[in-house]
Amino acid sequence: MLRECVLIQTLITLANLAQNKTVSIKVRMVDLLSVHATANSYMFLCDQTTEAECLQKWIVGTTQLNAIWCMEIQPGDDIYLFNFNTGVVRGPFAAISRADCHEPTAWGGQFPVQIRIAKTAMTKQADNRAANAPSILKKKRPSGKLGKAGVELFGWLQEVGTNIA
Repeated sequence: MLRECVLIQTLITLANLAQNKTVSIKVRMVDLLSVHATANSYMFLCDQTTEAECLQKWIVGTTQLNAIWCMEIQPGDDIYLFNFNTGVVRGPFAAISRADCHEPTAWGGQFPVQIRIAKTAMTKQADNRAANAPSILKKKRPSGKLGKAGVELFGWLQEVGTNIA
């Protein structure tokens, strides 16, 4: 996938076997926002009691009421995790599964519609009280498909976010 193969200011050395020379080519920086402008992105919610389990098991979940939008999620889509109590948002994670009940006992069975996720090189975290936070983070509980708000959220996280350990 293009978004998993983003090269930023990397030098690639190509061996010219015919002339036994080494040529260096500087790869230009990929515009990350244009890559993510077409990405499907989704927001999942958590609080202090559910967040740790999400990050330990690399899974996000929601109730059956949200199954309709979750069924649209495909492997490779961007997933964000927003703690609505602390205001910390993490992402983008990459979805690595479709919606299913992967871990029936996770969160005491309260969130059976689940997506497995993976951290990427672009996964960061930031507090919604930071400068210029996207308006989506000001909503009470902004879950679901993000649409254009996903592009804004991605750009903001790349600018002000910190890497996740």
